[in-house]
Amino acid sequence: MNSSDPVFEILFTTSHSILLASVVLGALVAYIFLPLQQWMGPKPKVAAPPSSRVTTESALVVTSTCKPPFKQNHVIPFLVLHDVEWSDIGRALEHHDEKVAILLNGQSRALEVAKQSEWDLYINGMEPAFLLSKRIQRRIDRMAVLLEENTRLLQRDLLLPFSVVKLLPNVYSTNGNEIKNVPLRNDPPHRANSEPTESSSYDSASQVILHIARDWTRIGVLVRQSLYDWCRHQICSHMTSGGSILVPGAGLGRLAFDLACIGYSVQANELSVLMASAAQAILQRKIQGVIHPFLMDYFINEVNSEWRFEAVPFPDANVLEMSGSLSYTIGDFVETYSVPQKLQD
Repeated sequence: MNSSDPVFEILFTTSHSILLASVVLGALVAYIFLPLQQWMGPKPKVAAPPSSRVTTESALVVTSTCKPPFKQNHVIPFLVLHDVEWSDIGRALEHHDEKVAILLNGQSRALEVAKQSEWDLYINGMEPAFLLSKRIQRRIDRMAVLLEENTRLLQRDLLLPFSVVKLLPNVYSTNGNEIKNVPLRNDPPHRANSEPTESSSYDSASQVILHIARDWTRIGVLVRQSLYDWCRHQICSHMTSGGSILVPGAGLGRLAFDLACIGYSVQANELSVLMASAAQAILQRKIQGVIHPFLMDYFINEVNSEWRFEAVPFPDANVLEMSGSLSYTIGDFVETYSVPQKLQD
């Protein structure tokens, strides 16, 4: 097409006009709206959507029965009928120290055997590629430090005498007007064996650590879901919120605490002074820290030897506001509840 052709001139003029109009329109838009945008301020940034990956911690929050966390002025009373045998705590701590010493001595013997074996190989002209003795020594050093941390936590924060409310028997005659003269027992309930045995006794310092891991840490959430959630479901299906519930063998009080969080009036009962002491430290908001629950596991069939040194924070639930109420009695279940006692808050 020739440039002098009228059709070409029309097309060229039209294209030039459209281009010029676009430039003018763009400048006009910028002139009008750019100051307006600056006056309105920068556009707020939109937060990125949360990750869809469900972690153990997030699942724990979803399945929690309590809103974090008790009111600061909330006090859970710990009630007794007889004088508490605080000497049980001292004996349990002494036995725990003995078990720690036995554990470290056993590792020291393994270290000596490893050193002797490596020396024999060196004499025979064989240089070991990896010295087993060095690995055992590192394990002993780490265990000694972490075992000391567990022991210090038990001695300074968890297993200590604490304030209790001593109740008197309130046994009435059949007509309800006269109080019978009932002699009070000052001696504690009879126990077949007052000396705790770490291997078989529930009433031991090692069991306190294991129960904290189960009841008040993230690693126990699956166990609690299979046990405590079932109990809560059965109670909720047979009893309306606000009813009274007695939890025997309450241990560290997690099930009783969860029930109180959903509106029930709960009384926990526990025979073990050690469990009661650790429970009050947690429930009265006196302690939060880190435990190493697997240090004393057997040294056989280890899937991953590093798991032994895992540090687990506790408690995993903040002890704050409850819609119900909670109290805790220390003593033999049958003896405590076999006669009418006034054991309410």
